[in-house]
Amino acid sequence: MEICLNENTALLDRAVFNNIQINGFLNMEELLHRGIVEYNPHCKVNYITELGQEFTRLNIEGAGSIQKLFASSILKGNVRMDYCNLHTSPVKEETGNLYCYTVQQYQDHLRQIQDDLICEYGIDTDFSGVSLKELEINRTFKLDGDFYDYYRVLRLLITNLPGKDFKFFHYAEEKENGISDINTYYGRTTKQVKPGRKYAELKIYNKSKQLENVIILDGSYMRVEIKLVGTERIKRALGSNKLSELTDEGINTYYRKQVQKWLVKPYEKWKKERDRYLLKLMKEQYIKNERHWQVDTLRILQNMEIENKYKPVLLDVSELMDLVNEVIPDKMKRYRAKYTLRKQAEKYESAFCHGDHNRVTEIIKKVSS
Repeated sequence: MEICLNENTALLDRAVFNNIQINGFLNMEELLHRGIVEYNPHCKVNYITELGQEFTRLNIEGAGSIQKLFASSILKGNVRMDYCNLHTSPVKEETGNLYCYTVQQYQDHLRQIQDDLICEYGIDTDFSGVSLKELEINRTFKLDGDFYDYYRVLRLLITNLPGKDFKFFHYAEEKENGISDINTYYGRTTKQVKPGRKYAELKIYNKSKQLENVIILDGSYMRVEIKLVGTERIKRALGSNKLSELTDEGINTYYRKQVQKWLVKPYEKWKKERDRYLLKLMKEQYIKNERHWQVDTLRILQNMEIENKYKPVLLDVSELMDLVNEVIPDKMKRYRAKYTLRKQAEKYESAFCHGDHNRVTEIIKKVSS
């Protein structure tokens, strides 16, 4: 199947909506019989539809675009409060959720769900006041190489997420045929996910792997996703949590801003501080031992990566080359030093020879362009 992704646009994926009203049922007896609607006359509070029909709870799960639709009622003080939540996403049988939605496409998606509810279940609903409780915004793009070749770069980007915003970092490891692979990297603004907790999450994952049971993609695709949980967090991020008030421009402005704040600027800051450290380290090792300083420098950097739980300090040996010019004044000695660094890395520290500095540049360019 030919893949035609809009790689340069942030789109909407899974969402949880509320403020949906149940107007009434065309045949409540049938819904009771099917177990979709339950009614307990002894319950303290029941949902009352616009037609005056009472029910205790309504639940539909795994029905096409409706991942979950749940309606019930609660008492707050002495006030009855009816509520209805809808969990949905742009999932298609042939492509899963590879293709996500613009704001207009999501509005059309909700209208189709309304039609399905009346046609399939005889449930009349009002979506005019629908608002968002949770929302996923993402960009998906094809990588130049295999997803697993980017593991050092992704560890770096995730662990560089600003600590003032993010409280939890994780690599989701999966085992297949005894081989352990990491397909998902994410950070969250809260350590624990609890009901009612409002938080944001940045997730970078292997979209080709996630969809492999639905569609086989030609090449490796990466998805960089921002998840917003909580009406107030969505309002602060997008200016409103009402779908009718959102725009594609606003979605993309927010996404680009967060990518700069969470990925690009922390990487640039890390690189600047890292380069200062590398220069200091190289000068120290050169003064200690002019004959073996290249070997000692690379081994220190390799050991640091292991001690830092495999967070890289050096992405590629080529990053040292310009710094050599500041360490060694003699041009001929510089040439020999650079040659020795490359040969040593190729032989003993091969992780520094796979072009990871190009991979981080690729990801940043593709996710922020």
